[in-house]
Amino acid sequence: MDRDKKYYVLLVGFATTLATLIFGFFLLWNKIADQREYVYLSAEASQGSTAGGQATPVVATIRMPDEGALRTSIREVLRQELQTYRQTVASDTTQKISTAETPQVVENTTTNLQALSNSSNVVSGALARRVWTHEDSLALIQRANQLTRAQRDEILQEIVGAINRQELTPMDIPPGL
Repeated sequence: MDRDKKYYVLLVGFATTLATLIFGFFLLWNKIADQREYVYLSAEASQGSTAGGQATPVVATIRMPDEGALRTSIREVLRQELQTYRQTVASDTTQKISTAETPQVVENTTTNLQALSNSSNVVSGALARRVWTHEDSLALIQRANQLTRAQRDEILQEIVGAINRQELTPMDIPPGL
């Protein structure tokens, strides 16, 4: 029950953060897009009129900044913030496995077949319970370095497919095999 609450709090925190960021950037965008900057040009530069021998300055209004540049800037800030949040959540719930660090696995060896069988049992158990837990993620991570890349992809596709079909409720983020 504690894990359910933790997942809910994590989800509410993410939604609140995202909503705050979007609302803040919306307000910022509207303020900057409506802001005008006044530039005073000298009479010589603007060839303005002269009144009584004195040059009168000309005021030019420029819209600041360019709307396309503003959108690009906002997108980039959102992308960076969401990436940081996603990395924080991923590091808290799972350990990353680097494919560069894993040795070349030979398919159909005793170790490989046993790891594949155990991994399949983990996925089958989760499907039977209809819930993906932190323990399921840890069990897969422990066996991942004994599986080939194709076997990892197959297992991950089965998990993601079940989540997308709503046959499996994730209480934890599945590992990035």
